[in-house]
Amino acid sequence: MLASIAGRIARVFVAESKGVYQPDWSIEDISSQIDAIMDSADPLDFGLHGHVDHIHYSFERAVAGA
Repeated sequence: MLASIAGRIARVFVAESKGVYQPDWSIEDISSQIDAIMDSADPLDFGLHGHVDHIHYSFERAVAGA
């Protein structure tokens, strides 16, 4: 999708941050990792098949323990 305003055209897309993996989470864990969780410096763009790619990426991280 494209967005245009005031002479500027840009791509609009839904992406995810790389996130953080750990096998169990508490609210305190989320609080202590929130900066890394929210870091969008190098987003994952799963494109048209986002829901499937998101699931594959997440389970690959879990299997790798990373």
